Amino acid sequence: MKWLKWFFTLSFILVATLILSLILLAWFINPNDYKPQLQAAIKKETGRDLIIAGEIHWRFWPWFSLEINQLQFSNAKGFEPEPFLKAEQIKVRVKTLPLLQRHLYVDIIQLNQAHIRLARNEQGQTNWDDLLQLTQKSEPSPTKSPLFKQITFSGIALNDSTIDWQDALTQQHQQFSQINVKTGEINYPEMATLPLELSATLSTKTANQKPLLLHFNFNTDLNIHIAASHFSLTKTQLSIHYPELSPLNAALTLKMADLSLDLIHEKLTGSGIHLTLLELVELHAQLQVKELMTAAQLETELTMAEFNPRTLLTYFNIALPDGLQDSVLTRSSLSAMIHADTKKMMISDWMLNLDQGQVQIPQVILDLENNQLTVSQWIIDWLNTQANGHLSIKNIMGEKPELFAEISLLTAIKPLLAELFVENWPIPELLSKTQLSLHTEIHSDLSDWQLKQFRLQLDQQQLRMAQLKTKATFSQITLEQLQVDAFDGNMLLNAEVSKINDNYGLSGNVSIKPFNPSVLLKQFAVDLPERKDKNTLTRFGFNTVFSGTLDNFALDNLQLQLDDSLLTGKINVNLLQPHQLDFNLAVDQFNVDRYLPPESSVKKSPNPSTETEELLPVALLKKLQVQGVLKVRQLQTMGAKLSDVTLSIKGKNGQLQVDKTLGLYQGLLQGETRLNVNAVPAQLDSEYQLDQVALSPLLKDTTQTNFLEGIAQAHVQLNTRFIYQADILENLTGKIAVELKNGSINGFNLARSLRQAKAILKQEPMPPPEPLKSDFSRLMGTFTVEQGLLKTNTLLIESPLLRVNGKGNIDLPKETLDLRLDTWVVNTSTGQEGKSLEILKGVGIPIFISGTFSAPQIKPDYQVLLSTGLGALQPDIKSEKSPLFQPIQSHESLDLENLKELGQSVGHFLRGLKRDP
Repeated sequence: MKWLKWFFTLSFILVATLILSLILLAWFINPNDYKPQLQAAIKKETGRDLIIAGEIHWRFWPWFSLEINQLQFSNAKGFEPEPFLKAEQIKVRVKTLPLLQRHLYVDIIQLNQAHIRLARNEQGQTNWDDLLQLTQKSEPSPTKSPLFKQITFSGIALNDSTIDWQDALTQQHQQFSQINVKTGEINYPEMATLPLELSATLSTKTANQKPLLLHFNFNTDLNIHIAASHFSLTKTQLSIHYPELSPLNAALTLKMADLSLDLIHEKLTGSGIHLTLLELVELHAQLQVKELMTAAQLETELTMAEFNPRTLLTYFNIALPDGLQDSVLTRSSLSAMIHADTKKMMISDWMLNLDQGQVQIPQVILDLENNQLTVSQWIIDWLNTQANGHLSIKNIMGEKPELFAEISLLTAIKPLLAELFVENWPIPELLSKTQLSLHTEIHSDLSDWQLKQFRLQLDQQQLRMAQLKTKATFSQITLEQLQVDAFDGNMLLNAEVSKINDNYGLSGNVSIKPFNPSVLLKQFAVDLPERKDKNTLTRFGFNTVFSGTLDNFALDNLQLQLDDSLLTGKINVNLLQPHQLDFNLAVDQFNVDRYLPPESSVKKSPNPSTETEELLPVALLKKLQVQGVLKVRQLQTMGAKLSDVTLSIKGKNGQLQVDKTLGLYQGLLQGETRLNVNAVPAQLDSEYQLDQVALSPLLKDTTQTNFLEGIAQAHVQLNTRFIYQADILENLTGKIAVELKNGSINGFNLARSLRQAKAILKQEPMPPPEPLKSDFSRLMGTFTVEQGLLKTNTLLIESPLLRVNGKGNIDLPKETLDLRLDTWVVNTSTGQEGKSLEILKGVGIPIFISGTFSAPQIKPDYQVLLSTGLGALQPDIKSEKSPLFQPIQSHESLDLENLKELGQSVGHFLRGLKRDP
């Protein structure tokens, strides 16, 4: 037995020598001395640089351990200079003695603070393609028996690490940070339960999209039984936190009691599956898959517990409409069955309960063999609204799926609104009992979309559309024959939208057959404004061709008919800043007076709010650029009949100019108005020239009086500054020059009144009746305007017999009169009329005009007749009770009472002048 003794002795010496050699190797050899050789080998093999900035430590007993600190592995060529891999520490430990028994026992493998950068460039190349090519070049080694009979890992630990994914092709950046992974013990070939824990934070950044931040936590027990070919996950829990949506609670939680895979019986089962959203919505499921490896068959039952949809909408910052009933959107639940095999998947008995209503889908079939999806007759019954339809998609897995859907809807508007909202909405009588129905078809291949046979009907009124086509990219939208038939009216619309160079172009035409808008508005219980002519607003029609882009919009061949008026022309609107409007419009005839309220309905008391409200939209006028021409062949406003009206309008940078030309009663009016809103207060300047205007018909039409006749010439130059309406007259300044030729002042015969006065004083017979008019060859005057006060010292009336000089003031804001007219008899040689006034030749008789626009008084001062010697014939002429010294209104003994009516006519004229200074 000596040989056995020598054998053990020799074995002990060999093992001791090996252990001593390993200890001496670790003691005397420093691995850091071999860094250059290691880095050179890696460089030669991969073409990349390996940098070990920290220390390398190793031990050989009782564990063979290797620790590398501060390691960097460079990135591929053509990518960013940051390293592909950077790790603070890598630690691996293997028990030494079990290696002799072909048992690999590894302690926890640790990778601390690692940072891996993955990237793809614009050409689609990744920064690990070169490493994959190295593995493809290496030849596979022949199959050998396993080196180790048993392998044991105490676990794998990845601590505080980061993985970056930078995709230049899709402009995406995703980062998994704070990654922590920990596993339990791993045994090969016999393995039982492997606990697994994982946590990480995901942040994503995409061009033109809001960044996303998510936190993940995952725990499970992985049960592996290789001999039984059975694998399962138990006690599985996944939680996802979305801080922006739910700062405190998990946005999504998945719990699964058991998920088992039995390879022998080809069966996959899942039980106790619970999915929770925001701790509000719970989804429960059971899963079973049979014949997994041959002809897999899936059966799943889904149920969603009842929850409050309002609370869910609040989490997503979706506001509910004001006044919504408290009972609406408060309860919801879901149930469905899922069956699937290798040829098709079917969802049956889909039932969504919403409040007291339901959404039912009997069957959804995904036919994988025929590449088709079918949704059978779905039904919605909710809030007095019924809807149904069906859907099919052919070639659903192909490049161009073909979709067809048909939708129908029926509801009663008033009951629907009553169910939805607390307050009673002001529903027009027309809609109080109206039923709304809708039907349409949808066709699509995902590149083109078509809406066909669209029909929306309100009782007997309906909207129809033959076809609406659009590209999936919205590069082109075509609308064909949109037709509305309602209330004896008809509208036809065709339109096309196309996208060119990131800008949308719009073109088409619209036609509205003339109809009675009054009938339509009354049907919707809309009160029409009071009008002088009740036959207005009874005919409306519209036709135009439109075109434009997101920056510009134009209407061409425009025809708009309102009652007896027709507007034609074109309009161009630039929607960029500043806003620009160009137009060229023409109207054949328009009577403004027909649309004004009757005088009896106009409130005569001033409106206090207008005195404090700014008249002009200053901010808009500063941005607006406008240039255009408006022509009206015949126009009536405030009774005046105008012809060939032309308005040329130009505006830019807060300044607006309107040039006006129009025919006015055998004459012509020309002028311009300039508005500057850059000035504070706003500045308004006007200048007009009146030429050869017949005054009598103008006054008849505008004031229903005829107190003045003649052919008028005038030059008006006015300006004012204003913020509020009252400022216009109070700040009005300027000059007015007026001249009338070959006319008369009607309603008062001045010469006859003088002869009447003479006859009374001399106790002579009264002169015979004469026409109540005072003829003149010329009437002229110049006025200056200061703060709304008209002043004149040059009022002159000339006739063969008389001369009248006048002066005084007219206060437009206060509506008061203060005028003096001095009347002179200048020629007594012209017939019997002149000779009868010879005694008054050279005597000036004042006439005073005072009072207000609404009650003017005209009072001649006959006391001056005493200087002619006529007073000696009437001793009581100086008495204040003499009828000669009373106001004209009380002169019943003379024909001068006609001056009262004349004064009212003058006042009416001046009030009109104030409205349009």
